[in-house]
Amino acid sequence: MLTAVLFDLDDTLLDRQASLTSFAWQQGRERLGLRGAAARRFVERFVRLDHRGRRWTKAVYRTLVAEFSLGTWTVEQLLADYERGLPAFCVARDGGALRALEALGMRRGLVSNGKAALQGRKLRAIGNAPLFDARVFPGASLTGRAAECQPRAWLLQ
Repeated sequence: MLTAVLFDLDDTLLDRQASLTSFAWQQGRERLGLRGAAARRFVERFVRLDHRGRRWTKAVYRTLVAEFSLGTWTVEQLLADYERGLPAFCVARDGGALRALEALGMRRGLVSNGKAALQGRKLRAIGNAPLFDARVFPGASLTGRAAECQPRAWLLQ
């Protein structure tokens, strides 16, 4: 008998591409002072380098700093700005399934790679945090660039 359903966050409950694109526009224009074609190129390059979340954001910013004239901004400052600012731009996908499962008495769990603090802020930003019984962030306990690709990251005990 099915007693629980697990969800991922990025590109399941959260429209990651729309969220990232909106944030990149804001960061490019308001934080970095880019205008016109330069702002558009920054956003397009950011989204392309991100490769749908498959590349570490720090590596994305290293490339952007090398390719664009970003004044005195460092990779670390841009990354901190991203981690602080992204949740405000998060776009939820329909949470109807979570509410329906809750109404049926099913337990709901979130298993998501990435930094636990940022993933938690994104989950709260889209209003789904109270709908989960449990959250697991395997990347927090595993090491290596692709912790989420290690099978043991997804074993719940």
